[in-house]
Amino acid sequence: MRTVGWRRSTTCLLAKLPEDPDFPDFDDQSVEPFVLRSGQVSVTAIGQLTRVSLSYTDDDREYLYSGRDEDHRITQFSVDRDLSGGSSVRGSYTRRRRIDEPGRDSLDNIFAARYDREIGRDLTASAETAYQIRSEDDQEDADGWWIGLRVRKDF
Repeated sequence: MRTVGWRRSTTCLLAKLPEDPDFPDFDDQSVEPFVLRSGQVSVTAIGQLTRVSLSYTDDDREYLYSGRDEDHRITQFSVDRDLSGGSSVRGSYTRRRRIDEPGRDSLDNIFAARYDREIGRDLTASAETAYQIRSEDDQEDADGWWIGLRVRKDF
């Protein structure tokens, strides 16, 4: 057996691929196994209150049945700063490039800011905002703002 990934809509799972005659949903176009080659490198400088990180990820997917290739390249630069009283801020820039054969090449630039605050024992509240700019020549327009508010409980 070979180790491959499954993609159904936008979910990606690692799984063992059965032999071809026993493959479930073989005719379903939304499911296709792929071989994933992935590499990641990162550098982080840590100070007393500040952490600066730079990372690069390259994921290459080769789909087994259609022969289609996808290449995802992600570069991220972030700065985290601890503030007084259990709070912190984070600013980041992400450049995400997706090359999808045949002929689709999209480039996203994402600027994000987040504020975290401990509001109790093992309870954290976060507010985050980001702006995404997609390259003009991409077929799908995806520019825009998003805002997220979260509460996390650690057990």
